[in-house]
Amino acid sequence: LVFRRFFDKSDTLWIMNADGSDPRQLTPAGSLDRKPAITKDGKFVFFHSVRNSTTFNIWRVGTDGSDLKQLTANGGQSPSVTPDGKWVYFQQAFRIWRIDSDGGNLTQMTTKASKTVEVSPDGTMFASFYRLAKDDKLKLAVFPIEGGEPLHLFDVPVDLNYEKLRWMPDGRSLVYAFYNSTAWRQQLTGGSPEKFLEFPGEIINAFDWSIDGKQFAVAHGQELRDVVLFS
Repeated sequence: LVFRRFFDKSDTLWIMNADGSDPRQLTPAGSLDRKPAITKDGKFVFFHSVRNSTTFNIWRVGTDGSDLKQLTANGGQSPSVTPDGKWVYFQQAFRIWRIDSDGGNLTQMTTKASKTVEVSPDGTMFASFYRLAKDDKLKLAVFPIEGGEPLHLFDVPVDLNYEKLRWMPDGRSLVYAFYNSTAWRQQLTGGSPEKFLEFPGEIINAFDWSIDGKQFAVAHGQELRDVVLFS
C-alpha cells in the first residue's frame, strides 16, 4: 500500500505491506505530496506535489524511494497512469492532459471543464468529472483513451469538490465518492448510480483495489476540529 502521511510538518508518501507491516518513507519531508498512483508493475509512484514552487506539479518516484523526478512545470494534479506505464493522465487548469512517464510529449485531452481522471484497467478509456457548459451540472464522463467526445455521460447525485474516482477491476463500472460518507457505483451500461460503500458519520478519504483486483483498501474516519478564538 502506498499512502499519504502527515509527518514532520509535511505531507509525505509512504509504502507498507498490505497487512500494515514494514512502513517506509518514500518522499522526503518539506513538501506537500498527495494523490499517489502506482504503475501496474509496482516500480513507480506518480503523485502531485508542491515542491520547488507554489503550484502542484506531477512527480515520479520509485517504490524504493529512488529516482525522484519532476514531470510537469506548469501545474498538474491527480495523476493516473496507463497499464503499460507509458503515459500519465492528470488534471491541470480544469482540463485533462497527458504526458509520457519521463516527462515529454504533453498533450491536452479534454476541451471543457474536467476534474479528476482515472484510466481504465485495459487502457482503452479514461473517466473524469465533466461539465458540458459553465452552468451545467457535474457529470461523470468516459472518453476514449486518445480523447475526443465522451463515450458515456452519467448524472451524479451531488456536486461537490474533493472527488475520488476509481474503475472496478473488471472495467465495467466506476466507483466514486465526494468528501462525505458514501461511495457510488455507476455501470457503463447505464442506469442510476448505486450506493457501493458507506461509513455513517465518517468521511471516505481514499480507496482503491490491488493490481490483481483481489483486495480493496479504504481510508475513512472522522474529521476532528476545534474552535479557536482570535482577539
